[in-house]
Amino acid sequence: HYVQDPAWSNDGKKIYYSEPDHQQQYKLMAVSSMGGAPKELKIKHWDWQHKIAKVKVKTLMDGKITPARLSIIDSLGHPLASPIAATYFDSENGRHYFYSDGEIEIEVPHGEIIISAVRGMMGIPEETQFTVSKNSDVEINISEIWNAKEAGYHSADFHLHLNYDGPYRHVTSGIEPLIAGENLDIATPQAANLHNRLMDREFLGETIESSSGALIKFSQEVRSHFHGHIGVIGPNKFYFPWFWGPGYPKLNNGNLSNASVLKFVDSFDASIATYVHPVAFNVDPFNYKKASSIPLEFIPDSILSKELGLELVCAWSDELGTTELWYRLLNIGRPVIAMAGTDMFVDFHRTPAIGTARVYAQQAQEATQWAPYIKAFKEGRSFVTNTPVLLLEIGGKATPGDVIEVGQQNFSLYVTSAIAVENIELIVNGEIAWTGGGMKAEASNTFKGEIDLPEGGWIAARAHGGSTSWPLMDSYPFAHTSPIWINHKGSTDAIAKAKATREIRRALRHIEERARLTYKGDDISVLLARLELARAAITN
Repeated sequence: HYVQDPAWSNDGKKIYYSEPDHQQQYKLMAVSSMGGAPKELKIKHWDWQHKIAKVKVKTLMDGKITPARLSIIDSLGHPLASPIAATYFDSENGRHYFYSDGEIEIEVPHGEIIISAVRGMMGIPEETQFTVSKNSDVEINISEIWNAKEAGYHSADFHLHLNYDGPYRHVTSGIEPLIAGENLDIATPQAANLHNRLMDREFLGETIESSSGALIKFSQEVRSHFHGHIGVIGPNKFYFPWFWGPGYPKLNNGNLSNASVLKFVDSFDASIATYVHPVAFNVDPFNYKKASSIPLEFIPDSILSKELGLELVCAWSDELGTTELWYRLLNIGRPVIAMAGTDMFVDFHRTPAIGTARVYAQQAQEATQWAPYIKAFKEGRSFVTNTPVLLLEIGGKATPGDVIEVGQQNFSLYVTSAIAVENIELIVNGEIAWTGGGMKAEASNTFKGEIDLPEGGWIAARAHGGSTSWPLMDSYPFAHTSPIWINHKGSTDAIAKAKATREIRRALRHIEERARLTYKGDDISVLLARLELARAAITN
């Protein structure tokens, strides 16, 4: 049971409350103020003050019934809610939305209604105006601008939460309609503490394959607030403790380190640890308030760890600010893995859609397979995005994750996007080396040219900037490929490396100052030792 909105009856003999059922529809309940079993109060009649009709909405792609995201408003602009599932609010675009398996019947008032439909970030939004005067059927043909599987890619959202004390309640399989409507292949809902209780422990170790073949693998977020939050993806056990650090009365232990979380993850096959929502603002984090926007342990962990992810795309952090952090680590030769996760809350009303941020990684198999997918994005055969598609090729054969030779090279960059993008760029060692301008919504283009590559380092493609509209629910369009390395993986350019090393050294000093000040004389020898090892590593 999940009691909400309790209120006394007028005579004080009962307490009324609402409660969602398994379809996230609310029922009115009452219980005696003296205790006892609650009873549902059946609604005898709803007075809509309008004539009501039933409309069956069908969404089709290539003539087949296809799941979709829907938004329906009446003639007054009032949103209509799903009768069979949760209804959500997209605060970026000001729309309520819900999901259909391709066919849904909804009660609507007589008059004009507007139905918007789209399927995932590669979907092209379709809008239909329809006048209702009786029970009716409406068909909407939806399409997508890019078919990932035909191109050899599968998609994943590695950061979301199933239950986080919102008004709904879910089990792991409850997100299947959301995944289908967003055309997502992998989702990893993460259990996360709420400081005084541990959520969703009952789903530990669950891996579910949906009817469409998508994988749902339950995961965990370790929330060491001061040290940086880590997404624990892949293990079938939970790491303990789930949280620690300043502000936590019972776990204010300076000698707990995220390094132990990374060691735990490394002990499991096909697993990855990722620093999530790292830089909140569009700033250069190395020049911002003494690097205070950088998660405390990310820099030493990225230097000392063999495999570590960084969430470049997330609804609650800034992509451009985070890539500046990523560039510095690439510039000293650390192949930090590009990751993406929406950080949406399935049980909240106000939340971006699942898959708003995602990784597209190469996987030739038609069926989504966990271990090959994890291997592909660890190798950098991927791009991260909230809408645009970027397919980069250098020298006629090298794609992200590969190695290319120094010198003059031809490049080919395929770009498409359901919404307009202002800037399309090639980045070499953190600097813009070529720009192709912008691109209109629903356009596709293959840019070709030549680029002169330096003696070492990396090259990648980036797209960013512009207004937000469906299917996007982030603050601006953004995509970035993983790097193609020059000469060998982890190579460096002397000038870029020297600059990055100076900035990282300064950041490590600021990290130590923040830690000593915050822990106020407590034993933090483990963290200090990690910082010294990181300094020695970049010196050598």
